[in-house]
Amino acid sequence: MPSFLPALPTLLPFLAAALALNLTPGADMTLVLAQSLGRGRPAGIWAAFGVAGVFMLAIVFRCLSWSAIHFAMRETVKVGGMVFFILISSTVFSQLLAYSGASAGMLHWATGFHVSRLVILLIMFIILTLLGMFMDSVSMMLITVPIFFPVIVNLGVDPIWFGIVVVKMCEICLITPPIGLNCFVVNGVRPDIPLSDVFRGIMPFFIADVVTLALFLAFPDIILWLPRTMHMS
Repeated sequence: MPSFLPALPTLLPFLAAALALNLTPGADMTLVLAQSLGRGRPAGIWAAFGVAGVFMLAIVFRCLSWSAIHFAMRETVKVGGMVFFILISSTVFSQLLAYSGASAGMLHWATGFHVSRLVILLIMFIILTLLGMFMDSVSMMLITVPIFFPVIVNLGVDPIWFGIVVVKMCEICLITPPIGLNCFVVNGVRPDIPLSDVFRGIMPFFIADVVTLALFLAFPDIILWLPRTMHMS
């Protein structure tokens, strides 16, 4: 019997809730995540139910057409291709570092300092910040994560925590001059606002991001509480 058949009885309540509550696609995604985390079945099954829910909503709101389906499939291929390209590039770079001995050398060099784990993490964050001033987030992660990951694992840092913090660093870099990609996007949407004003306007958000990063460093359980709860369940 296919593995998805036992989950079919839950499809009707899921769709009924989606239709009755007039859920948006974002709320539909939230419902899918809640179902996948709370049941002992593969997340792919619930993702398929999410697609079915959005499909039904499109019928109800009368926005389902062949052009919409074609657009959705085309965008899915684009996003999926981008994600797989990132994964393949990162894997190739990681294997290159491993076979060349660069990872081992970096690990030996980083752990050779008689400093605390916090100091090494702060150095990594400074490097990420400097790179983020001149590079986009994907390129920055492809270059740094394969190098930093063996070091943080050896230091006993939780990989989930480190991954969330790296993503947060990428968000900070998106509003950090001189590149500040998000600032240029805002300036492109509103060319009447000078770029200097845009950079000044993001300062409260920059400070809030830095405070959030400091809280993540001081209280790692802010990030790790949910993964630990999921693991125990």
